[in-house]
Order: sequence, then structure tokens, then C-alpha cells
Amino acid sequence: MRRRDTMKNTKKILFTFFVLAFSLLLISNDVSSQQTAGELFEKALYMEEAKGDVQTAIDLYQKIIKQFPENREVSARAQLHIGLCYEKLGLKKAQNAFQKVIDNFPERQEEVAIAKERIAALSKALEKVPHKPTFRKIRIPANPGGGVLSPDGKNLVFTSEGCIWSVPIHGKVDPDIAGAPVRLTEATETMRAWDLGGMLALSADGKWIAFNARENEKVEIYIIPSSGGKP
Repeated sequence: MRRRDTMKNTKKILFTFFVLAFSLLLISNDVSSQQTAGELFEKALYMEEAKGDVQTAIDLYQKIIKQFPENREVSARAQLHIGLCYEKLGLKKAQNAFQKVIDNFPERQEEVAIAKERIAALSKALEKVPHKPTFRKIRIPANPGGGVLSPDGKNLVFTSEGCIWSVPIHGKVDPDIAGAPVRLTEATETMRAWDLGGMLALSADGKWIAFNARENEKVEIYIIPSSGGKP
């Protein structure tokens, strides 16, 4: 009888031992997992801040999120730092990374608050970025000759390639840079404007331009509005 009781007690002890050992193994694995996630985060943070290798840091942060999704605290911090790394690289992907913190880790109030602040700051910065300059093809006089200032001193009128041109002395981009030239007349095979000895002239009020032109081998004086048109 005593022998049976002893065997039962031994079985109970062994069973209890195995249960405890298994439980300790699970706890140990969980703690080890958390430590590994934390250690990996510290390594990524070192690469980001001490070494300045943000791309390697991004890879490590992404590894944390993939391998330790159950560790919400470390994963949220990793996602936040992905956004900070992209911000250092000057990439617009930073906004998407910060938004993932808000969407995927709503319970992590501290990280979510920082992510919202960074999104707001990036949005303001992007609004201030100037638009890229636009370029358009314009025609300019290739062989200007002579020239006379308008009475108000704002435009220079001259001839080039058989045409009358006008160019603003002070352009819109910079007062010290001339504006875009404007062609006032068209040269044809039978008629070409020219300026010889300063014979190009403007009226006193600046509304009319008088110039010489050769038409069908005959030289005549023509008058056009200062805004351009046919003689």
C-alpha cells in the first residue's frame, strides 16, 4: 500500500516538474524574444544616431516590426523611427511612415502624438517649397542693329533680321535684367525694315514708331503703333 502511494506521489511530482519546466521554458522564450527586440532596436538606434547610417537603421527597424509584431511597444517605436529616418533622407515617404504609427499602433499614445506632430510639420514644409520653374521657348533678335529709347525710357526699339523689335529695359524677374523682346513687325520676302544712321524714331508720346523699310527694291518710311502691327 505504501509502495503504491509512493509511486503516485512520485508521478505527481514528476508531472508537476514537467509542467513547471514547460511553463518556465515558455516564459523564458517570451522574455528572450522581448530582449532580442529591444537589443535589435538599440542596434538600429545606434546606426541611426551614432553612425548616421539611416538606411541600415531603416532595415533593422523593419526587421523588428516583421519579427516581433507581438511586441507592440518596440514595434511602434521602430515604426516611428522609420519615419524619422526617411525625414533625414528628405523623402516624402516619411509622411506615410508616420501615418502607419497612427493607424497600426493607436494605443501607443506617445508615439502617435509624435507622429502627428511630424506629419503637421512636414505638411507645412511642403507647402513652402517653391514650384519648379517653367521654361518656354521664345524668339529673340539674333542680329540687332541701332536702337532708340522710348520717351519714357522703359523700352528699347530696334531692328533685327528685317523686323522691328521692342524690349523692356527692366524685366519682371529682376530690375537689372532686360525683359523678353517682342517682335512688332513681320519681315517678308518683299519688305524688310532697317535702321541706318539712327533714322528709327518714336513719336513724342511714344505711341508711334517710324522706320525705314525696303519694299520691292523701293525704300519708304513706315509708321506703326508702338504696340506693333502692319505698317
